[in-house]
Amino acid sequence: MIDSYKYDKINPSFNIQKHQIRIILPVTNFDYTRLEKKEAIISYLHAYPKSSRQSIEDVIKKEKSTLIRRLNEFDEQGIVSKNGNGPSTIYFCK
Repeated sequence: MIDSYKYDKINPSFNIQKHQIRIILPVTNFDYTRLEKKEAIISYLHAYPKSSRQSIEDVIKKEKSTLIRRLNEFDEQGIVSKNGNGPSTIYFCK
């Protein structure tokens, strides 16, 4: 199972507790363009936290100005947070 993710940016995670083991398998090669704008951005940030605007734009296939406007709206609504300035800004879900 772990070998299936060896070429991906994100790997499975394991949460081991006394009476349970939770395995989280990331979805790879998902077509985020098939989702509505809001759902696509949020879903992508859940799958790839700490993403740059450029990486989100590349996957979601939205114009830069539209994406920046949406990310700022989500930040104001408390859905998404951002850290940094300019090209080094990263976004993640709260």
